Amino acid sequence: MNNQAKSITQNSKNISQNKSNTQKSNAGLVELELEDLDKVVGGKLESGDL
Repeated sequence: MNNQAKSITQNSKNISQNKSNTQKSNAGLVELELEDLDKVVGGKLESGDL
């Protein structure tokens, strides 16, 4: 395989990994928001929680 083909293959792998990381990151943010929402709804929100 020549260098250009190797580079394209590596770029494709990196793009896939980036998409996966972004999805995990977004899922983590949603979980944090839900946790904060729970505190607000439950009336347990204290200064310093956010």
